[in-house]
Amino acid sequence: MSNPVITAIKSGNAPKPARLAAARGMLPLAQEDMVEVLLLLFQDPEDDVKTAAQATFDTFEPNSLLPIAQNQATSATTLSFLSVWSKCSYELLEAVILNETTPDEAIAYLAGRPLQGSLLEAITINQQRMIRYSAIIDNILINPVRTPEAERRAREVKVEFFEKELGASRVAEEMKARARVSQALGIEISEDEFQQVLSEFESDTKQKIENGDAEPIDPEAELKRILFEFESEGEAIDNERRSIYKLLASMTVKERIFVGLKGNREVRMILVRDSNKLVSSAVLKNPKITDAEVEAVSKIKGISEEVLRIICMNRAWISSYSIMHNLVCNPRTPLNYSMDFLKRLQNKDLKTLSKNKGVPDILRTMANRLVMQRQG
Repeated sequence: MSNPVITAIKSGNAPKPARLAAARGMLPLAQEDMVEVLLLLFQDPEDDVKTAAQATFDTFEPNSLLPIAQNQATSATTLSFLSVWSKCSYELLEAVILNETTPDEAIAYLAGRPLQGSLLEAITINQQRMIRYSAIIDNILINPVRTPEAERRAREVKVEFFEKELGASRVAEEMKARARVSQALGIEISEDEFQQVLSEFESDTKQKIENGDAEPIDPEAELKRILFEFESEGEAIDNERRSIYKLLASMTVKERIFVGLKGNREVRMILVRDSNKLVSSAVLKNPKITDAEVEAVSKIKGISEEVLRIICMNRAWISSYSIMHNLVCNPRTPLNYSMDFLKRLQNKDLKTLSKNKGVPDILRTMANRLVMQRQG
């Protein structure tokens, strides 16, 4: 485009009289240039320029714009506008649909509109576009005016390129998951057993996992955190144990829950410290967990509050004086349970607790008060 006025309009430097003349169609321009300039002036800051440009555009005979709609070199902006232009004819809209340059978003919009059935069928001719932008398929399938042919084509692409691929991907991922779980447990887990255990999850837990509410973890950060906790408790970490920790930290939430439900003591003592409460809570549902393990868990200062709450609610576990005593001394135990257990402590433990600055102040105060009451 050699006209300096047009160049100035495109660059945004044209004075208002020149923009207004262009908006009124008074410049000698080829039609494709005129269309491009008018669309630019639709965004003009001056209302009279914008209004004039829109009025001029509406004087075009829709089918006179067919060469523009059919041209692969036409800008995506122009084709997008034509797809929503209120005066767009059937032939012009068909040309826009069949033009490869038309943006996928514009086609998806048209796929959901109450167009003539043959136009919806024209949209479904382009399989590559539907594969590239799946919203087109979704809009076709919910469009109440879709034809059986348009529905058939859209559904075939969805099944062939999305559902089958997704299904195969899920199967492959399930196989990898079972392999990781089997490695962590040291036994081979069958597909039936894997699915059976997963099906035993509570519905809310499954929903949280499927919705992605179970927060993801950084495997390296999780590994470092768990190792630091063990080392701070004086446990030696050899290379074999370190490899187990690394394997567990790299698993998905679903896999770690499975291992927590079925794993041995070493695995349980790792996963009960998991930063995800769905995983750490699953360990307490493992039928092999012992009172000695629960007693050890109740001592861990960095353990999840949810884990301690589950222990507090288990009558069999809190019937053990050691477990109950550990819970009261653990600063992460929910305060309502600690206060309830306080009166069951022996005097010597109450005296010790009253001087323990690691528990909430109210616990120390109540422990001291109980000691004085018993002595009085």
